[in-house]
Amino acid sequence: MNDRATLPQLLVNQLDAHDQAKAGYQESRTKTLAMADRVDKHRQAANAARFEAEEATRQWRDRFRDADGELTKPIRQLKAKAAEHAELAGEYEQLADTLEADLEEVRFDNADRRTAYLGHYRAAREGWRRYRVDTLAEQVFGTEAGQALLAAIASHRALIEEQVAQDPVVGRSFGISAPTLAGQVEERQVTTHRYREWLEALVERHRQGEPKQDPLPESMRLIQRDRREGDAQKVHSPAYRHRRRVEREQARQRQRS
Repeated sequence: MNDRATLPQLLVNQLDAHDQAKAGYQESRTKTLAMADRVDKHRQAANAARFEAEEATRQWRDRFRDADGELTKPIRQLKAKAAEHAELAGEYEQLADTLEADLEEVRFDNADRRTAYLGHYRAAREGWRRYRVDTLAEQVFGTEAGQALLAAIASHRALIEEQVAQDPVVGRSFGISAPTLAGQVEERQVTTHRYREWLEALVERHRQGEPKQDPLPESMRLIQRDRREGDAQKVHSPAYRHRRRVEREQARQRQRS
């Protein structure tokens, strides 16, 4: 939504904060997904090289047996090919492992940015919904017919309150005595429940066609989470983060020693 000049300032602030958090998350998400794709590419290359190594190993061993142990030039070439691909697979795996360690930290930062984004998204969505309801209500109830409808609804609410008060199971048994404090609470709860049921039925009765949802601005389309952002429970867990960082530091110390 580009034109916000006519919106309440509180809503403008919520939308601006949402846009800023969304941009930060999108930038982080793009980086995370790109790095995850690189790791996946290296893993696939390692698997392909390992398959080639296994296939070449099978071939040179079969030929070696068929040649009764004679190490011919083609057999030596196959053997060298198997060793080359096995080494290459190891290099790709090491490259992927190193990159994946960096990816984990990137995912942790990305998880924080998504949390911030979702918080601002919910606040902006609530602000927008309230604004839409208030704006449309002002248009509808600002008319003479709208005011008459509000008066009729209020009268029906009063009728429900009276019925609840006269209910011998819930209320004051024919209105001859004031209810206890607990009874007053129960009356309010029952009244609210019956009023809500009646109001929902009223809306349903006058709705035309299938239920529709008032659309959000296009800029507030929710960004769905991608599996490449990592396991949600893990990347958002402080305990998991701490444990993984300790494990990585210990691994680095072992490599240096």
